[in-house]
Amino acid sequence: TDALAAPSPAALRDRNEDDGRRVIQNSEKTAEALAPVGDALPRAVTLEDLTYDGEIIVASTASELDDAFDRLEALTSDEPTCGFDMEWKVTWKKGAGEAKTSLVQIAAASADLTRALVVLARVHTTGVTPRLKRWLRDAAIGKTGFNVRGDARKFERDYGVVAARVVELGMMARERVGTCPGANTWSLARVCEHVLKKNL
Repeated sequence: TDALAAPSPAALRDRNEDDGRRVIQNSEKTAEALAPVGDALPRAVTLEDLTYDGEIIVASTASELDDAFDRLEALTSDEPTCGFDMEWKVTWKKGAGEAKTSLVQIAAASADLTRALVVLARVHTTGVTPRLKRWLRDAAIGKTGFNVRGDARKFERDYGVVAARVVELGMMARERVGTCPGANTWSLARVCEHVLKKNL
């Protein structure tokens, strides 16, 4: 009966103190063992943040999107290459299916890099206008990005428009630069650090 009796509060305090001392001792040993590894790791390099001071156009209607393409095409007449990205609402409900693309993002700059423009097209309100379709299908205009081929396939699923001349920047980085230092794959932030020496 005495063997099964609950320990006294004093005994519990002593046991907790002993357990606490063992945890501290083990933590100190672990820290000592890991110290050489930590010291050998490369120190992070502080880079200047990349800033954007160009123009941003948010198009919520078809006419606003047409006006934005007027500006975009005038800017890229000498440099027909644009950044391309998309956004859509992620649905976590089982069986709900994938939501359609709601936002198309296009970034461009003049050939001398003195002017820049970002167009945010709310395609859930503008619709996929003839101008947007023509821009996507134009093989003279490069659409660049990371996982941009996946975005292009999704847009085709959503709206039946096939984008031409889609350029995957991750693949280009591997071809031009090689393996990404310290990582398995290139990302936009890593390319920015490596090429521009800026923090995205």
